[in-house]
Amino acid sequence: MTCNHCKEEITEKPFKWGGYWAKVEQYYHQECKSAVDKSIYEMQLIDTNCNDCIFLERSNKKVNNILYGKCKKLNKDITFIPKHCMIENQDCFKHRK
Repeated sequence: MTCNHCKEEITEKPFKWGGYWAKVEQYYHQECKSAVDKSIYEMQLIDTNCNDCIFLERSNKKVNNILYGKCKKLNKDITFIPKHCMIENQDCFKHRK
């Protein structure tokens, strides 16, 4: 098995990741995990989805993959679909990390 990050052979227990946008299993060295985490963070900054925003107050309502919540910054009800770009939120978005 080859590490998807450094392309070296994995000889110990791998870190398995399901993908961010595509659900494809990928394998990494345990020490390459921080690079994967950074990559995930960068992808979340690109798609600026309310799902990853610090201002999101989640609700339990979900209809056809559309989630409902409240934006604490704008003080308004919102809808969002995880892993989809929400271009209208780029000025408002602040990562929850």
